[in-house]
Amino acid sequence: MMYYKYLILANDNSGLFSVQTPINNGILIKDAERGENIFQRFLRKLHYKFNLPFKKIWFPWINDIEHFDTIIIFDRGNTKYIAKYIANKYPEKRIIIWLWNSVKYSISPEDFNNIFCEVWSFDKMDCKEYGLKYNTSFYFDNIKLPKKDISFDVCFIGSDKKRMKSILSTQKLFSSINLKTYYHVVASKESNLEQYNYQKMISYNQILEIILTSKVILDLVVEGQNGPTLRPLEAAFFQKKLITNYRNIEKFEFYDSNNIFILGKDNIQTLQCFVEGDYVPVNKDLVLKYDINNWIKRFEDEK
Repeated sequence: MMYYKYLILANDNSGLFSVQTPINNGILIKDAERGENIFQRFLRKLHYKFNLPFKKIWFPWINDIEHFDTIIIFDRGNTKYIAKYIANKYPEKRIIIWLWNSVKYSISPEDFNNIFCEVWSFDKMDCKEYGLKYNTSFYFDNIKLPKKDISFDVCFIGSDKKRMKSILSTQKLFSSINLKTYYHVVASKESNLEQYNYQKMISYNQILEIILTSKVILDLVVEGQNGPTLRPLEAAFFQKKLITNYRNIEKFEFYDSNNIFILGKDNIQTLQCFVEGDYVPVNKDLVLKYDINNWIKRFEDEK
């Protein structure tokens, strides 16, 4: 196998990177920036805005970057400043901006028009509209978890993100067929805190605990999103059934109607039988396409 030298910069709000073991093939994951409290974020923004010297004090990867050929920077508010710094200081580096959120809920590709870098996305419609390069979402095959007793039929974990109509309608649906559910919904900026019992953010380890004790994972994509969230990949890697409103899921290699129920397409009268049925094993190679090592290889193939 080829030896890749990729530095991934991602302040990981999902916590996904916190549970994976060290990755082979020369991939290193680092926080993109230091300073997450309000005062530090304010100082950092001023530092960037006025282009003050010594911006590297915010970069925990500064002593590592020389050892890597390619830098992948995940989308966040300050990504353009980080990319510009690297492009100016290390012009020989290949810089990839990775949008793992749809442009509607992320940063503008236009931010990078004057920076020598590539912009990639998991969202095929965004790629078409903005002229971006496409790669799939990814997960980690090296996350190994123990078997757990099942406590819930269906679980949903996520933030509001204008999905309350879908969240409430699925709660009502599952209740009508006596399914035992677990919903952990975190408020987002537009949430009305008086209308729902929102909960606090939890660690990714806690999310995995909920997933492992549930038979089915519920995935609700936000309006306008044209790529899968983490939930379908978790379902595929952990061999869990999936209920989703993302219709294009049937185009993915690991799709099997025995394991994935598409809301708005599949017959709702069969939902209870779907939940009660056993998971049908899928060819492992179809799932491994979405492992981070193969995700990295697709960047290499497009070099």
